[in-house]
Amino acid sequence: MARKLRLIVSGPDSKRPFLRGILAHSLLQRGLSFKEAIAVANLTRGRLEEEARLSKAGLEVTTAQLRALVWQLVEETCGEQRRVELTSAPAQTEPLIVQPEGVVPFSRGLLAQHLAGTGLDPRYAYEVAQEVFGQVRLRPGGRIDERDLHQLVRDILVERHGRAFGERYDAIDIVARSRRPIIVLLGGATGCGKSTLATEIAYRLGIRKVASTDMIREVMRMLLSPDILPSIHVSSFKAPCSPGQKNPLLGGFIEQVMRVEVGITASIRRAVLENFHLIVEGIHVVPPMACAAVFRKRAILVPVVVATHDRAVLASRFARRGKERHGDRAKRYLHSLDDILAIQDYIIERAKKHKVPVVDNVSFDQASNDLLTVITDRIHAAIRRRSA
Repeated sequence: MARKLRLIVSGPDSKRPFLRGILAHSLLQRGLSFKEAIAVANLTRGRLEEEARLSKAGLEVTTAQLRALVWQLVEETCGEQRRVELTSAPAQTEPLIVQPEGVVPFSRGLLAQHLAGTGLDPRYAYEVAQEVFGQVRLRPGGRIDERDLHQLVRDILVERHGRAFGERYDAIDIVARSRRPIIVLLGGATGCGKSTLATEIAYRLGIRKVASTDMIREVMRMLLSPDILPSIHVSSFKAPCSPGQKNPLLGGFIEQVMRVEVGITASIRRAVLENFHLIVEGIHVVPPMACAAVFRKRAILVPVVVATHDRAVLASRFARRGKERHGDRAKRYLHSLDDILAIQDYIIERAKKHKVPVVDNVSFDQASNDLLTVITDRIHAAIRRRSA
């Protein structure tokens, strides 16, 4: 393996490694676009590495030498006139957002994260954030009221990418500001990808708490022995049911769901009492949930079901789990694949009956965007209904 070349930048008082990220950030501060800044930073590293290879050793450059190289590459990439404009202009400072609580710095990275929460490609999200940065910087004192900022972001987003993205951005803003907790109820059969998607959606929407019904069931197992409540001490597709059930598989599953829903209700009650947003994900989230009706007036409830209809895709996930984690458990899932699919069919049937959206998860990227769209659209619709 080739030894990594050391690239050092020496200043008057210290030395530090050359980092493309820091250079790109400095170029953004100077007014380059995100695409231009990344291109120049990559070219700079390439030139420095080329010199280091010729010397067959590491390379040390002064800050003055690095600055000269960077502006040379800016001219090669963007043109002489652009280079003159940028070198004659003062370095850009981060604008400020005026909030009721005080003044805070404007963050392009944070705004880009929020925009990515709408389902927008991260590249386009940063481009929008960069344009917003440029417009805010030109305002008197580089300051903007947070309400005006939201409207500015929304206008640019709608102009570039359509009204649907503007409405989803509104929904994300609602999540951040809502005085009522938003509870996402994410159901689906074993192996459909609920947990992974829940983590992704929580990150994009800025929801800090995710409750798994498997963990809720585990706590209940510690409190209630198999003699008292046997249905919660086995897998969802192996739960015992009351005698006389026509379909023992579904009968046992339904009985386990009813027991675990007690714990789900407690989790939602805590979120309502303490006013925090929550995603509850798990196989035991089956529409309609009795607890949903209890808290409907005190929270914004968003039920949605994830499914994987392709049998081969589902089987491959279990096989991959076996390699990554518990081989015996994965084998048990593969052996019970027909039962898992039967439970999935039941959950989907309940979802359709009660008009709960179903998102197919074959591709994670597509499913996360589809799921995000469904959730934000539902939140926006709920707000419209309440304000009508």
